[in-house]
Amino acid sequence: MRELGDEILAKCLKKEIPKNSLLEDLEILDSFFEIVKSQNWVKTEKVLRLKEQYRQIREKVNEISKKKEEIFENLGNPQNHFFNRSKIRQEKILEILRQKEKVQIWEIQHLFPHVSKRTLRRDFAKLVKEGKVKRIGDKSRTYYSVNC
Repeated sequence: MRELGDEILAKCLKKEIPKNSLLEDLEILDSFFEIVKSQNWVKTEKVLRLKEQYRQIREKVNEISKKKEEIFENLGNPQNHFFNRSKIRQEKILEILRQKEKVQIWEIQHLFPHVSKRTLRRDFAKLVKEGKVKRIGDKSRTYYSVNC
């Protein structure tokens, strides 16, 4: 029982907790606590105190696991603002291009002062690749317009 408890604590100290293995070990340890308690091998209050401490560990493991799952769910969620910013920005760029005949990146950068020129170039490159926008000219004379 002591060895299993030590293994559980060692797993908890690792950076990445193998949830299933750890929860299985905690269940086994819980069974040991029940046997020890029913056989009166150790004072009941000591067993209950240990059992409570390991229950808290189990709760923390489940809490961490849920947070981890939420993070990974949000990473793949198309509604996630972090991954949707470029899409929203590209839609705004298309709106501007529909209003104007043609624009250069520096004009768009004035509308998105917090966005770098490089990021805007990537946005335009994606729009060009998707066939929504066409690129006219090169270097400092590059303009973009809506692809009709």
